[in-house]
Amino acid sequence: MSMKVGILGSGPWGRALGQLVQAAGNEPLLTYRRNAPRRLPATSDPTEIGRFAEVVLVAVPPNQIADAVASAALGPQHRVIIAARGLEPESRSFWLSEIIPRETPALRVGVLGGPAVAADLLAGRRGAGVVASPYQDVQRLGVEALMSSRYRVYHSDDMRGVELAGAMVQVIAVAVGMTDGMGMGAGLRGVVFARGLAEGSRLASSLGADPRTFSGLVGAGDLTSSCSHTEHPAYGAGLSMARGRDPASQDPINTAGAALALAKRYGVELPLTTAVWAVARKDVPIPAVMQKLMERPVTQEL
Repeated sequence: MSMKVGILGSGPWGRALGQLVQAAGNEPLLTYRRNAPRRLPATSDPTEIGRFAEVVLVAVPPNQIADAVASAALGPQHRVIIAARGLEPESRSFWLSEIIPRETPALRVGVLGGPAVAADLLAGRRGAGVVASPYQDVQRLGVEALMSSRYRVYHSDDMRGVELAGAMVQVIAVAVGMTDGMGMGAGLRGVVFARGLAEGSRLASSLGADPRTFSGLVGAGDLTSSCSHTEHPAYGAGLSMARGRDPASQDPINTAGAALALAKRYGVELPLTTAVWAVARKDVPIPAVMQKLMERPVTQEL
């Protein structure tokens, strides 16, 4: 029997999720503000999501999540999966997943991460993801909502690790975009990849998440795919900054600032994230900040 899946957001990512829900044999319903998406069921009334769906995927930018879920008439019966990536800089909790029980009566929450780029999925290409939640029913329903021959879905108990990895990949992708945009070479690109994932793993360990999550689909896998598309918001932001332009999306930059605040709370040093934040604030030019990273004291690898 098919499942009814609500999707908050009708941008490229929301539409891609709608296609995946259909490919899995389920019924999607997307919300939109201005233009209805083509070939997908959609509504301009977000309260219809609460009446229609048992599973709700949140596919709006981090700074729009609170308004989106508050307007969707969600209740305790709903299972809500955050499909956005980032941290919440306006809150002391930082976690996007904590917005849901704060703004709605829905308590059973999960997150979706992994190496899926909206443009690829909209073009019919294959991908994979991870649904993570402390609730087994959220994991199960998330897999059933999205799993098909086009999109393989794994499940995980490590919601904090998956959520943190999704956020940190945004920051690292900005750094990779900066090095690529400056033509700094494949060697330094590899350094940024590896050291960025290492500092994310350190932060994960400090807050009780599983650092191994960063070596899987939502860490190394997501970073690889993110840095393979110039239209990816985070990678594209790095390219723009390298060319002296302001990034089209501020979400990855806001995530870098929030990650630094979170790391400070746990006493963890994030050199690469600090570098991204410094360049974004125009405190230091990219070549100087990369040189400073290369001159850091020698430590043991990993």
